[in-house]
Amino acid sequence: MRNFLFFLALWACWPVCVVSAQEASEVAALLPLAGVRDAEDLDEGEMERLTYWLRHPLAVNLLPRARLLESGLLTPYQVASLLDYRQSHGDILSFTELAAVDGFGEENVRMLRPCLSLSSARLPGQRPDSLRTGQETLLRCAGGPSGLRYGLKNTLTRGDRWSAFIGVKTPAEKPFFPPSLTAVHLLHRTSGRHPGKWILGDFGARFGQGLALWSGFSLAGFSDPASFVRRPSGLYPCRSFSPAGMHRGLAGDVEFGRFILSGFVSLPGLWEGNAVGRVLPGANLAWYGRSGQVSATVFGGNVVSLEGRLCLRGADFFAEVAADGRSRGPAAVAGTVFPVGKSHRVSVVGRFCPPQFGTSWGQPVRTWSRKQGECGVAFGWKWKDLSVTADYAGKGADSASRQWKFYGRYPLQLSDKSMLTIKITERLRPGELLFWKTGLRVDWDGAPPGWTYRLRAEGMLCRSAAFLAYADVGRKAERWALYGRGTLFRIDHWDDRIYSYERDAPENFTVPAYYGRGYAVSLFARRRLRLSEEWRRTLRLYARVSYTACPWGAVRRPARFEAKLQAVYVLR
Repeated sequence: MRNFLFFLALWACWPVCVVSAQEASEVAALLPLAGVRDAEDLDEGEMERLTYWLRHPLAVNLLPRARLLESGLLTPYQVASLLDYRQSHGDILSFTELAAVDGFGEENVRMLRPCLSLSSARLPGQRPDSLRTGQETLLRCAGGPSGLRYGLKNTLTRGDRWSAFIGVKTPAEKPFFPPSLTAVHLLHRTSGRHPGKWILGDFGARFGQGLALWSGFSLAGFSDPASFVRRPSGLYPCRSFSPAGMHRGLAGDVEFGRFILSGFVSLPGLWEGNAVGRVLPGANLAWYGRSGQVSATVFGGNVVSLEGRLCLRGADFFAEVAADGRSRGPAAVAGTVFPVGKSHRVSVVGRFCPPQFGTSWGQPVRTWSRKQGECGVAFGWKWKDLSVTADYAGKGADSASRQWKFYGRYPLQLSDKSMLTIKITERLRPGELLFWKTGLRVDWDGAPPGWTYRLRAEGMLCRSAAFLAYADVGRKAERWALYGRGTLFRIDHWDDRIYSYERDAPENFTVPAYYGRGYAVSLFARRRLRLSEEWRRTLRLYARVSYTACPWGAVRRPARFEAKLQAVYVLR
């Protein structure tokens, strides 16, 4: 406890600069960047990674190729097209101009705009000061019947050249101190003719289409045609409370014109505090052309992959082949995303992984999470706002390991301030007793002046009929916001559980699984206090309370109460 109080006192003395609460509008803006349409399809780590770009927009006029790719926001074709445009016409000074760059367009720019910056070296005072020191700290505490838990993040930067990060987190079921999860890194970027970076500590690696190396989040299915093809980011520092799937060691990359050479040494034993353990080296060499890319990856001494991607007239063609020294044959993934006319877009992807192919550090696109030795094919179609996908996964002649999944989503604009969204899902597993699982969800969103609301009704039919409904109403002003939600659910079996995203404070991503027969209520409030005339110093207070009870039905689960407080002092 004494150590925790020391950290708390130290935090209070630090300069802090963080964003406002995790508003629903911000989450909605990030979902397309991950290739999904619903917050329930994401996890905490991926949301933290994407939220970083809301706080630190990507400077498309100032960054070299490797930095643009590292974000994972842009496709390799978009990066190549952007660099060619900058070389021929100079910096981009408006988002309308960016939409005219080949590979972007109005829809992509509208999706990317919250995470992009048009800072320009051509305008006086626009270029960031490379010697400016910045600091960002976040502390959160939450408590309930299961105990007290906390998380702390601190990042110290020196311009865009140096960055030091530490993050600690303790779940409720673990001892209060020391923290059970720790992430740390030291980052140094180099400039000049051959820009690059070095990372000491925790880092992620995303190459190709994920057969050999893909850190962090991976979709279990295809919830949108945009998720069929991946945007590799190479090596990037870990800034997450939950560094699952990350590497710990030394990593770096360097840019040689259109080539980027990446290499690292990962020491998995360091996660358990054992410095002497397995050593996993890895390297990637990638070439980026105007209309495509080719890369080769070697990892762990026994995994090798070759990946290529080609973009012609708005159509993407991609493929990756990988071999594991322990497997009998290669694994492969290939597909295409291409436009049909002006309003239609079709996606097709197929994959094959032999049973012995190791996927401990790779996450190939597949519909059945963590199933090895499966082959599959998926199809997606998008027409304006209508999205439809269908995918199959199986293990040869084994009928017990086959799965079909269908997904459809259509938003209907009722008025300027009101929208109705219908989502239908179907999962078929012929080899299981519960071979089908059908879901239907209807959302009604509105935003009258000064208010927001969402009404949801969701049903699931598998082991039995399950149902969940909630009403979420809030009022938002410049200095304060207040949101309330009431939920009713009737879910008799765990196989029929329903996930539902809930509003929370910054760096908190809450998607509980509802099960049982009961109700839940929650209240979230945000208040901003000005401590100086120029708003240079502010105090942001966040509070969230929730109560869930299951008093009805055969399964009587104990009620759960949670209170969460978060205070942020901002010095600009």
